[in-house]
Amino acid sequence: MEPYSYFALGCRHLQAAIILDEPTAPLDSETELALLDNLKEWGQRRVILLITHRLSTIRQADHIVYVQDGQIVESGSQAELRTRERGTYRRLIERQEPSSGAGGERS
Repeated sequence: MEPYSYFALGCRHLQAAIILDEPTAPLDSETELALLDNLKEWGQRRVILLITHRLSTIRQADHIVYVQDGQIVESGSQAELRTRERGTYRRLIERQEPSSGAGGERS
């Protein structure tokens, strides 16, 4: 049996948590939203660790952990991170959405 098969078998029995690495990367925006809606429903009372670079996916998270060079740089809710002055996540948002202001004045 291939190593990934053992992981798949283990996931069938693990019902409290799931780790997904870039699950929305190949998807169009409509399919991405449908997947995220399904995950929200399935994820009630469960932990979903979602690794992604897509801001549209990140916005759906209850809690965001920003990792850079293998280190946790920031963590918090979308609202907290968007309003953190000189925050790494805020700078990312401002680069991606220059007109957003990221919840406050640009620094």
